Amino acid sequence: MNITDTRGEKCRQSSSCSSGENFSASFAHKAGPHENFVKGMDKTGRGFEYLRNKFPNVSEVKIKEGIFIGPQIRELMRDKQFDEDLNETERSAWLSF
Repeated sequence: MNITDTRGEKCRQSSSCSSGENFSASFAHKAGPHENFVKGMDKTGRGFEYLRNKFPNVSEVKIKEGIFIGPQIRELMRDKQFDEDLNETERSAWLSF
């Protein structure tokens, strides 16, 4: 198994990287529909402000990038206030989920 350390050098798990020194596994991340939805939201609108207030412990960067975990997404899906705070374009896209 190849692992890439922070300098971008490839090493084997049995080499110096296996000791846990400055390495991270490389994972490809594909944006899901909810991420793309939030990225496309009006950042000055009521819907986006609602997200900030609804999840105060989620960083501004994660909210802007639309990075939420399953329980947060499910909570939003059931939240009528979120639906009401979206503009017409956002609401139609949100209801398509």
